[in-house]
Amino acid sequence: VSQYKTGKASLSAQGKRRYDKKQAGFGGQTKPVFHKKAKTTKKIVLKFECTKCK
Repeated sequence: VSQYKTGKASLSAQGKRRYDKKQAGFGGQTKPVFHKKAKTTKKIVLKFECTKCK
């Protein structure tokens, strides 16, 4: 059993390309930045791995 980790975010993903295009140039932050975080603990995602193979 191991803990799931998120992979590296792709620079070529459609949302990232759109965000970067909108952010470019003057005008500051264009999209809302979330601040109202309520939860203090995170639910960890576990990943099952084969003990023979690994």
